[in-house]
Amino acid sequence: MLNPRLRCWLVVIFSAVTPPFCCCVAQTPSNLIGGDEEPQSEVARGDSYASGVDRAKDISAAVSSYRKAADKGFAPGEYKLGLMYENGNGLPKDTSEAAKWFRKAADQGYIDAEITLGTLYMTGDGVPKDISETIIWFKKAAIQGSAMAQYNLGTMYARGETLPADFVAAKEWFREAADQGFPAAEYSMGLIYLNGAGVPKDFGSALDWFSKAAAQGFAAAQNNLGVMYDNGSGVQKDSAEAFRLYRLAADQGYAEAQNNRFFTFCCG
Repeated sequence: MLNPRLRCWLVVIFSAVTPPFCCCVAQTPSNLIGGDEEPQSEVARGDSYASGVDRAKDISAAVSSYRKAADKGFAPGEYKLGLMYENGNGLPKDTSEAAKWFRKAADQGYIDAEITLGTLYMTGDGVPKDISETIIWFKKAAIQGSAMAQYNLGTMYARGETLPADFVAAKEWFREAADQGFPAAEYSMGLIYLNGAGVPKDFGSALDWFSKAAAQGFAAAQNNLGVMYDNGSGVQKDSAEAFRLYRLAADQGYAEAQNNRFFTFCCG
């Protein structure tokens, strides 16, 4: 018999518990960054000015360096100049101009730009909102092996908000990302097996995937793994282990784990 305070966790599928979309983590293959050393040096110089590492921080100089590289068609320079426009960092905030530069880099297969451009088409920032374009750009990045893009596609299919729900497709993309150790995808694989979404319900597989994500410090997975130990779902019931996992997630500010830790402490 499930503890009533945990029942809601077991019936929620992806609408509330799937982590949000991700973007902007550098993972473009090195072959797209090689070649002419001059624009590559300009990007490195821009990074140094932007961060204040090895020289005084100077955002205007960073913009200038990125623009020099971008004007030579160097994808990392185009992408970073786009970020400066998107964030209003050293330039007037202009998402349309940012999207223009992201598109230039994305057209060269620059993964970060593909993901960012896909996200802009999802939100309608700087470009007309167009989910079909989002899927195109996420898939380009996913096919290049981007775990983030693979996870984003899985999330779109799982939530069924921007396109028809398809848990089989969601599982395929989540698995691609999870096999690369992407913790949000590992957690999502756990949800799929926990809820039997497109697969037979399997607490053992859910436990395995939650454990992988929890080991990387993913708070939602730590909480859910704690619930499984609390209930003895797919594992020997262990209140002490449940409390330990709740504490790990609660210490990260995860509200549900804070509640579960309290109930385990005073009522368990």
